[in-house]
Amino acid sequence: TCRVAAGALANVAMAEPNQAQILQGGAVELLAMFARDCVDPSSARMVAGCVANLCGHERTERSLHECGGLALVLRVAERWVPKSKEVGTQVARA
Repeated sequence: TCRVAAGALANVAMAEPNQAQILQGGAVELLAMFARDCVDPSSARMVAGCVANLCGHERTERSLHECGGLALVLRVAERWVPKSKEVGTQVARA
């Protein structure tokens, strides 16, 4: 499911050495697909959490923005934050 895949990617994204490869490998596009197909708040929370894990370092934040990560977080926020406090927490981290 989207939740499991986004969660696995979020775990890998916690390690800074993996972040550039994740972004270069098209993760934002994959996460956008997951976000579009989310049917529950826990899946949206995992998507937002993965983006949040990719933030925190200037180089990856720049790449994340260039790949459309900010727009992705905004789409998740608009759809899911009103329905889930946990999604809001992950969006705030990102």
